[in-house]
Amino acid sequence: MCAYGRALDKLSEVKMEELVNLCSLVMLTAHDLTISTIHLDTTTKSVQGAYENDAFGDFLITYGHSKDHRPDLKQFKIGAAVQENGHPVMGQIFSGNKSDKVWNPEAVLKMSEFFNKKGYKDIVFVSDCAIVSTDSLNELSRRHIQFIS
Repeated sequence: MCAYGRALDKLSEVKMEELVNLCSLVMLTAHDLTISTIHLDTTTKSVQGAYENDAFGDFLITYGHSKDHRPDLKQFKIGAAVQENGHPVMGQIFSGNKSDKVWNPEAVLKMSEFFNKKGYKDIVFVSDCAIVSTDSLNELSRRHIQFIS
């Protein structure tokens, strides 16, 4: 049991988003898969019980726009991205009240930067309309990031 506790302590120091990205990249490389398109979206997970409002970093279980139609419950959000064959390339858990209009462009910018550094160029990102705002369109255009909404 002590070894399990030490392992959990080590995992708490890992940036899980980077770990998921790297594991995905290893899987894609090992199976000779490509990334030409990345589809991304979010969902909410409602929770019951008492949750203190102390944020862990920028993560907060709180009220937000509930995609499962439970505005009475607190929630957190999950963002995920898959490449054209449906294999995961990114996963992220974030605060229950973070807007998709904020998360979508942030996620595309992070993934574009990460995968460009790994040699994956000219990826087309596919997102819902949450990515379409004047600010995000300007930023995506400035960085020459291709997307479909």
